[in-house]
Amino acid sequence: MKISKFIEAVCTTKDTVRHYEELGILNPIRKEKNARDYSEKDIEDFNVIKELQNLGFTLKDIQIIFQIKRETKCNSYELISTVLSILIARKKSLEEELIELQEKMQNLEELITQISKIKRGRR
Repeated sequence: MKISKFIEAVCTTKDTVRHYEELGILNPIRKEKNARDYSEKDIEDFNVIKELQNLGFTLKDIQIIFQIKRETKCNSYELISTVLSILIARKKSLEEELIELQEKMQNLEELITQISKIKRGRR
């Protein structure tokens, strides 16, 4: 399928598709005159990219995963190890963000309590 149909099928922009191609995470078949032909596999790959992004993977992470996937088998030890390492790092990052957010919440609660006391004292 042509890029116009592909971007319609995955609800994205031409620029996004081109960027993913430059990164090597989307690789449509090249036809005569270097025309791109997008397939169902490309749609699946695009959906995987979006899922990984929603989990907090960076495009660099995704690029590494897709590169290993293309060079090895889908269930290769190297691919599984890489994905696992990225997942563990992302989990740690989220845990750190959660601690920061909890601290901010506590600070906000303390500030709300203090300001509420001031407000009550001015009645």
